[in-house]
Amino acid sequence: MQTLSPASSPQKIFRALRFSLRRLAPRPEAFDLHAKITPYFTTLQTRLSAQDAAHDARLDASAELFVLDDDVDVFMAEVVARALLCVSRDRRHPSFIAAFPTPPSDAANDLASDAQSRYVRTAIAALRADTVFASISAEVDALEVKQNALEAGRANRDALWDAEQLTRQQTLAAAEAARLAFNTIAPSVKLLYPGRRGLLRSFFLREEKEPNKAAE
Repeated sequence: MQTLSPASSPQKIFRALRFSLRRLAPRPEAFDLHAKITPYFTTLQTRLSAQDAAHDARLDASAELFVLDDDVDVFMAEVVARALLCVSRDRRHPSFIAAFPTPPSDAANDLASDAQSRYVRTAIAALRADTVFASISAEVDALEVKQNALEAGRANRDALWDAEQLTRQQTLAAAEAARLAFNTIAPSVKLLYPGRRGLLRSFFLREEKEPNKAAE
């Protein structure tokens, strides 16, 4: 693998460069070549590490959304139950319908969606505006706190999506620069070690199958 194509992944480019630099390092004749290529490898390594960290952060934030969303769903069900008591369990009561025009369970099917947020916010506003529900004001306040946390969690996750996308773009740019640098190694070492085919091949990573083990 003496050259890498534009279709090569950043990870493939990284592995190829790492191997070649390791092979070049102990040879004094290749000192200048090693020094020239190393910054491209270092930049790509840094970008890949940043991309992995951004990916992990976004995954963690996405996982936390399940917790925050469930908190809202569970507490919303509690608020609905208490609101029903305020209207003598009459689901057709005008005050109840104003707060919950459609079954709350329908909104709970979404995960931190805009529709879910609108439903919860509308319910909170309607419950606060109607004196019929004055006795559950503390529960309504608690629901709002949980909804605020959910929306903040979603905003954080969305920001991390953007950050992850940026690191991917930066990695691709660094990978392309590293690929072009890698492709200068073969012609350079051919000039340094003319005619030494085995040595020239040794500078480049070759994927090998595991050798067959002798039968015991």
